[in-house]
Amino acid sequence: MAWRFQPSKFKNTTPKVPKKEETIFDLPIGTLSCTNNGIQSNQAFLAFCIEGEGGKLGVLPSDARGRRVRTEIDVVCAHGDQVDDFAFLPFEENKLVTCSRDDKVKVWTLSASSPAVLSGEVDIGSGRLLSALAPHSTASDIVAVASTSSVFIVDVARGETVGECSGVREKALSVSWSEDGKMLAASADKGRQGLFWDARASSSPVYEMELHSGMGREARCIYAGDKFVSSAFTNKRVQEVRVWDARKWETPLMVKEYTATTGVLIPQFDPDTKLLFLAGKGTNKIFLQELQQKQPVISDVYEMTVADQVLGFSLAPKRTVKPMDGEVARMYQLTKNSIVPIPCIVPRRSYRELHVDLFPDTRGPIAGCSGKAWLEGSDEMPERVSMTAGHGGPECPPPEPTPPPALRLATGAAPAPAAARPAPVAAPRASVEVEEPKELVYSGEKSTRTTTSATTITTVEPEQEAPKLRLTKQLSDEKADSTSLQKENVPAATPAVSSTSVAPTPTASAAAPTPSSRSLARAPSMPTTGTEVKLRVLARSDNDATPRLNQRVRPKSCVVGQVQSKYRHVETLAGVKAGAVFSNLRNVNTRLPTECNGAVASSKYVAVPLAGPAGVIMILDVDAPQKMPDGVVDGIYNKAGVTDLAWSPFDSSLLVVGTDQGLINVWRIAEKGEGEEEQPKRAELQPEQQLRLGGEKIVNVRWHPLAEGLLAVALSDGAVELWTISSSGSSRRARLHSHSSPVLSIAWSNDGSRLATVAKDLELHVWSPQTSTEALELRLEGAIESARGARVIFACDDSMIIVAGFTKSSGRQLLLYCTSSSALLFRHQLDNAVQPLVPYYDFDSSVLFLTGKGDQSIQMFEVCREAPFLLELSRFQGQPGHQSIAFHNKSICKVMEVEFARAWRLTEKTLEMLRFRVPRVKKDVFQSDLFPDALVTWESRMSADEWLAGAKTAPLFRSLRPAGVAALAIVAPSPAPKLAAARTTTSETTTTKNEPLTPAPIVIPAATPKEKEVMAAWSTKIEVGDGQLEQDRMEGVPEEEWKE
Repeated sequence: MAWRFQPSKFKNTTPKVPKKEETIFDLPIGTLSCTNNGIQSNQAFLAFCIEGEGGKLGVLPSDARGRRVRTEIDVVCAHGDQVDDFAFLPFEENKLVTCSRDDKVKVWTLSASSPAVLSGEVDIGSGRLLSALAPHSTASDIVAVASTSSVFIVDVARGETVGECSGVREKALSVSWSEDGKMLAASADKGRQGLFWDARASSSPVYEMELHSGMGREARCIYAGDKFVSSAFTNKRVQEVRVWDARKWETPLMVKEYTATTGVLIPQFDPDTKLLFLAGKGTNKIFLQELQQKQPVISDVYEMTVADQVLGFSLAPKRTVKPMDGEVARMYQLTKNSIVPIPCIVPRRSYRELHVDLFPDTRGPIAGCSGKAWLEGSDEMPERVSMTAGHGGPECPPPEPTPPPALRLATGAAPAPAAARPAPVAAPRASVEVEEPKELVYSGEKSTRTTTSATTITTVEPEQEAPKLRLTKQLSDEKADSTSLQKENVPAATPAVSSTSVAPTPTASAAAPTPSSRSLARAPSMPTTGTEVKLRVLARSDNDATPRLNQRVRPKSCVVGQVQSKYRHVETLAGVKAGAVFSNLRNVNTRLPTECNGAVASSKYVAVPLAGPAGVIMILDVDAPQKMPDGVVDGIYNKAGVTDLAWSPFDSSLLVVGTDQGLINVWRIAEKGEGEEEQPKRAELQPEQQLRLGGEKIVNVRWHPLAEGLLAVALSDGAVELWTISSSGSSRRARLHSHSSPVLSIAWSNDGSRLATVAKDLELHVWSPQTSTEALELRLEGAIESARGARVIFACDDSMIIVAGFTKSSGRQLLLYCTSSSALLFRHQLDNAVQPLVPYYDFDSSVLFLTGKGDQSIQMFEVCREAPFLLELSRFQGQPGHQSIAFHNKSICKVMEVEFARAWRLTEKTLEMLRFRVPRVKKDVFQSDLFPDALVTWESRMSADEWLAGAKTAPLFRSLRPAGVAALAIVAPSPAPKLAAARTTTSETTTTKNEPLTPAPIVIPAATPKEKEVMAAWSTKIEVGDGQLEQDRMEGVPEEEWKE
């Protein structure tokens, strides 16, 4: 059955934020007050407004990148007054046309090797006050110039005015030619009047209408194919865009409002993709939208938030894009000191071949006719050129190998034995469809590759720099409503790469490879060039779906037939009741990135980020709570905005801090030495090391739970890097890149074998970075509903992945996924809020703590593997709202007070301790049911180099029972007794069936000699009375009173 509609190929177009070195920065632009678009581009040059008196423009080659100061740009002193508008002639790439209030239209000839030269002027007349211009779309040398009362048609080649279009009430602010060059449109009178002319037929408008009802300083209008788009304001100063059918002017096809601001939306249209680009002048928003023939006419594609304020906006000519990168358009954003080229990418499965369906023939550089021929009636269109020119032939990369037929994996449980298998039936519509493996390719790699469809990642020695790794993300034009995974046989590895990669065969894929074959770190004898480690996107089979941690049995209670948690009555002591409060805090940072969890705690210190550009972090000693003194706060200075921070789990004095400048500072907090009276000044400390990650903003930093000195770093470009940090230095060891947008959260599994990532592309990825053949275990599309914020953690002995995120209606929710099958187990919506949920999971108790920035409560659940999955506990409620919650490890909990977790609650003025306890009567014995052997997270099991070399070490578990303390007797139920033999008569049999079953007797094991010794010691301390109870001594009520 055919589809009833054809989905757009460009509905997933995504802007890619460039790195700083890919932009043009340190330009003398300043704060502009012009009413034009601020920047224009063609295939050879960029022209833009710059600061200074008079009408000056800056000119740079279109391929310029990096730092450019005023002496390095070509300054065009175009006019004595402010330049009102300027544009490149579309069919002469070295000609720039400008206009200003001095009533002259000027033509400038540009050159890459010499300054700009004035090549022509057109004097329209005195008192015209020119305001906007637009070159003709099909003819050469024809330009429409708007003024206060008319729109003039100018032939810049002959230097004269060839026509005048009348009817303007008050100052035309924008003009535009139709795509075929027959009609001319203008927006005048502050965006309220719309005029349309056939300029060759008459000077009077063909049609006049009211565009917008508001009043604004600026307005814009453009032809968009067979539609007309106008941008201005409503009467409430809200940005408004209206779309008309260019053949029917009665009513607009669609009216859409945006943001209440003073800056107009600058519209740009790409006729090849039908994409409409709207940049809010003076804001930090750029909207990508698609014009459709059906309702809604304006379809949202992407809303981009840029870092700097938009002062100008332009769309590059289509011939300048890079088709082999999937780039369908390129935007230029003008800020107060830079020009940011933003490519718009359509995600595809591979970019090794040109996707012709994305790049139809586009308008060429030769005009359809001359200006004179157009005035005489010619309507010749420019010839269209192929976008495939220059992308074929021997320079084109070899085609991808064709993978073997995909295997279809049925959802559900493991296959039944052949004897018990039911008859085959039709597969359900929601069956899982297999997807081809993704390929990791190197940027700029020229070496010969092994022909395989496996993905690749390069390993790096400590002294070498890791090559940039990029995953060519595959997204089909028409996405099915199913999750795609791949199971495929890989051919045997060639001798050239056999030392670093192992290709699994169908019979040996489930076997555990040796550490040397699965290593990410090279042995000294390995070759240093052309070595690749193969990574694959695999569907985990039933054989390898067993979690790598032993499944721990956590006892539950049964209350009135319902399963309840033993922690359900959790008691939270806060502040003074908990025994520690830091008061009089000042300048706490309340504007950390949403990906940052905020304050963090080690066994000795709590690190609290402070507000300000210096990136100050206050370090508080947990053993010395106090009222903070007035004055300057002592802290460590990162000299950049803090984006995330984390204490080493194995070194309480080692802190790593990520910044928005691509730096990670490694701090060693100095302690007070013997004989010293005062604590060393932390403001005088310097970072022990600095990790430079190439300018990308640091999103998350996470230490490995078992390997000492191994750090995972999530970046804003969607990559995750692995770094080793030691006293001898630091180095980047691997780079994993599979997301197409910035990462939101990362998390290690408790056994350290997996790394989970969730990003703004709404995907959840699970990596095995230690394994060379199964690096990307899971790729789940649509794992979250909203890209506003998310967190990911492992739970239930790593058998479950919990994702905390938002719904499309701003509801905060939990999503529980099975690690082995990627199936969604449970969805739980909590509340509606602005800030994302920040989860903390206690492995030993399986208790999940949930809170968010600004919340006044902490919600707690015990997580279990089977339904109901989440057992709700008593929540904590406090005043005022907190900024973050920082948890300690389990080693500092007072288990004899039944305390199973400890944390710090940060508000704007205080930092108070939180102690989570379970009420118990017998606190003199160790509560064995609440404190199983604890996962030791405060001691390392191996070094980072050993882990990278493939070492396999199980996590360490240790009892928290203090020495000399007796444990609580574990109640063990005995087997149920056998029922008596059946009665002989029918009535007796019926009675027997209706009788309630006798509950199983409770058997308490015999006391050990040590326990008998403890009981004897307590017996001597307990006074033994006469055996008479207190109520026996009380006088009762006479029987007569009851009868009355």
